[in-house]
Amino acid sequence: MGHGDRTGPHPGLRTLHLSAPGQWRLRLAFEMDVDAARLNWSFDWGAGDSFVSLAVSPGLAGRFEAVLERAWDVPLPAQARLVLTESAMGGQVRLVSLQIERIG
Repeated sequence: MGHGDRTGPHPGLRTLHLSAPGQWRLRLAFEMDVDAARLNWSFDWGAGDSFVSLAVSPGLAGRFEAVLERAWDVPLPAQARLVLTESAMGGQVRLVSLQIERIG
């Protein structure tokens, strides 16, 4: 695996180069306040134009976990993204942890 890249037009976005093909799991722990929890979000994980996604809208403030699994055929620069799918003026989200493991 590689190092995160915090440069470019999205300084909070990290790019990770997965060094081996196979089945991989991404586990995210995050916290949302009540304003953010009322909004519609998408966790995306992939590369290029091939992503797996998980829609999230908890409704209540708290700490949550999301898990995404994806097969990688060749080593690629992987991106994990949190996307707000609607316009909003408030709300806070905090990424608590991000773990990636090869599962097959």
